[in-house]
Amino acid sequence: MSRSISLLCAAVGAMLLLSSLVGCTPRGKSQSAANSTANPPANSTAGLISPNTSLPIYDLALTDGVTLDLNTVVQPATLLSETKVETVLAEEATFTFIDAPLSEVCEQLTYLFRIDFELDYGALEDVGIGPAMPIRATVSEVPLSSALDRIVEGTGMGWTVADEAVLLTSEEQVESRLVTKLYEVTDLVVCRDDADKLWDDFDSLTDVVTATVSPTSWDVVGGPATVMSSWAGSARVLVVSQSYRSHREIARLLTVLREIAKGRQIDRKPPLRNPL
Repeated sequence: MSRSISLLCAAVGAMLLLSSLVGCTPRGKSQSAANSTANPPANSTAGLISPNTSLPIYDLALTDGVTLDLNTVVQPATLLSETKVETVLAEEATFTFIDAPLSEVCEQLTYLFRIDFELDYGALEDVGIGPAMPIRATVSEVPLSSALDRIVEGTGMGWTVADEAVLLTSEEQVESRLVTKLYEVTDLVVCRDDADKLWDDFDSLTDVVTATVSPTSWDVVGGPATVMSSWAGSARVLVVSQSYRSHREIARLLTVLREIAKGRQIDRKPPLRNPL
């Protein structure tokens, strides 16, 4: 849905323990046990996500970047769709702000998109930003997430998603606020060996993710971010705790990897790759 507004203002005002996800493997540990069979172990998380198991595992519908709310009990159905905030962030936005106070920008965006836009007053004050700071931004028919990038560009601010709201805060806080997301990666990790036996190559994918997206932020090099591999029913998943900005990069990376794989696909079988 596209909404437009023209505001011409001169001076106008651990990681989750995942009790329901057993058998998780921390990043950096051996996947040999996980890769030894095509089927998840008997104590895996069958039922957490319910794909159409009548289809081959490499034909499963894929859902990227499903957010887990660590403070509430997550029902299975909610894991198959984005949160309301993330759905709205994908909508088109068209607006113009000319020297509009930051607090008024938040109010107008809240009114337009029917989700909360909040200021992290303490963190912003620490970097010299107040609610009266003038904002200049013009966007036309771009995703709201990209429009927010335009608003904070060059201001010392960043934005993230917290408690079902868009939070404008300092760039430092954006990087330190970790969000946990669940990525289904069945089509990117299931392989077959020379004997046509299926196995899961989680390590190759996690190596690509951690080397490409915010490389210095992961726990294996002393950072706070983590990635774990697991099963959800017959689906293979990555459970990633990262900044919201990095999650957007991970989603783009997985999209690119899938496009490459699609172009190389000869049949409907998983790729041929022997375990190391």
